[in-house]
Amino acid sequence: IPLSSKDREHISTLIYGVTIFHACATVKELLHMQQPIEALIQKAQAILIALYHKKLHFIPGFISFYESVIEKDLKTALVTNSDRAILDAVSKILNLGRYFGKNIFSVSNVAGGKPDPMLYRYALEKIDVSAEYALALEDSAVCIEAARKAGIVCIGILNGHNDAQIIHADYIAQNFEEVR
Repeated sequence: IPLSSKDREHISTLIYGVTIFHACATVKELLHMQQPIEALIQKAQAILIALYHKKLHFIPGFISFYESVIEKDLKTALVTNSDRAILDAVSKILNLGRYFGKNIFSVSNVAGGKPDPMLYRYALEKIDVSAEYALALEDSAVCIEAARKAGIVCIGILNGHNDAQIIHADYIAQNFEEVR
């Protein structure tokens, strides 16, 4: 379906950071698509995974930031709205297990995705950390909302195209170096 750049930007704003189900449901509704939601999800997963194999990398500064966190002997976890298929692909491409071990939690672990705080609460319970001692680093409005609803202080990380997405974070950082 051909879209203007304005329409693409509007849709991107609506689906940035949400679960793949929510993104596909939003696109289906906005574009009056007839395909079943499951077919749209499968197609979106295939497109994303192919794209990730070509272009996925850590946000600049993440690895050195992560190493500084580990030097301080702090617990870490990855909490993502990605479904299992996408998370498995991303995990393989970026070797996420090397960084987070078994502390990788996705929307597949709980009944709902962000902005519902359930996923963050689940992760906190699994790593045995109270919300008041946790810090979330996020780059989208729905994820910032989830962290804050879970009682977690949240730093919004700018990534070059999300300025409007992170305005409700407790703090905003230009990059990971500012967080260190």
